[in-house]
Amino acid sequence: MQFDAEQKEVAAAGSNRTAEEHLSNARVTQVFARHPDGNLRIVHEHISLPDES
Repeated sequence: MQFDAEQKEVAAAGSNRTAEEHLSNARVTQVFARHPDGNLRIVHEHISLPDES
């Protein structure tokens, strides 16, 4: 899957910056749980990249 994440400006150590991440070959694992109201919700998510070998 492709994954793009952008955040608003982040104030860190006195400087403002915008954090971005663009992954063109990512693997996502999600764990779902059914809550008492009957809805499924993501309770854990892991994103990984293949080794660069």
